[in-house]
Amino acid sequence: IVMNLKQIALKPIISEFPHLTPEIEIRDKEEICAGDLISDGSVEVLNKDLHIATLMPGKTFKFQIEISKGRGYLPYEKMKFIRSTPPIGTILIDGLFSPVRKVSFNVENTRVGQFVDYEKLILEVWTTGAKTPQDAVKEATSLMNRHFSVVAERQRLGEEEETKEKKAEPEKKQTIDLNKPLSELKLNTRIINGLTSAKIETLNDLLSTPKEKLEEIKNLGKKSISELEDILKEMGLQLKTKEELAKQKVGK
Repeated sequence: IVMNLKQIALKPIISEFPHLTPEIEIRDKEEICAGDLISDGSVEVLNKDLHIATLMPGKTFKFQIEISKGRGYLPYEKMKFIRSTPPIGTILIDGLFSPVRKVSFNVENTRVGQFVDYEKLILEVWTTGAKTPQDAVKEATSLMNRHFSVVAERQRLGEEEETKEKKAEPEKKQTIDLNKPLSELKLNTRIINGLTSAKIETLNDLLSTPKEKLEEIKNLGKKSISELEDILKEMGLQLKTKEELAKQKVGK
């Protein structure tokens, strides 16, 4: 009987669950079907002719059913925790709440205009009748979109945070200590020695020296100048020519 009860397909009519049906007593009927069990208008039995039990002559079948609403599949082992103290004589059965009974899919090659490298997804969906296959696919698609929207929202927030950090970078430039010794920068010893020999010892000294003059310093070739420019670029700074420094002084 329990195995047969698990196969009953229901469609809710009322909105308040769990719902306890009125107590029913059946006698003088040989075959009991799903449609005989619930008749209080709380739910619609979709497979009314489903065989539930065979009643022997002179016997009575007396019962009461509690109907719950849920999602997916709930084994009776977990039902025990939800109904910790069910009334004596209660038989808990697995809850199969999904209206979808079976799904299969197939991917086939298809042609769109002159293009033959497209693919077509074919879905086959079987339901209990509580929902049509079209509605089931539509609801599943909506649910999937909601899940992906969470990922998209996190990505958007990450991009906004990155934009804020980039906008804050100019403010970081103002906090750079121009009196910082060049020895504290990530420069190789050859470059530091060359700059020190020209009495260029701090970041301010370096930025105040025209690029043309740096190129004249012994042991500072194009490669060394390029390395200097890369380090300064990371700090939001750059070397300037004699002309650019002159304009900068006029501007001040």
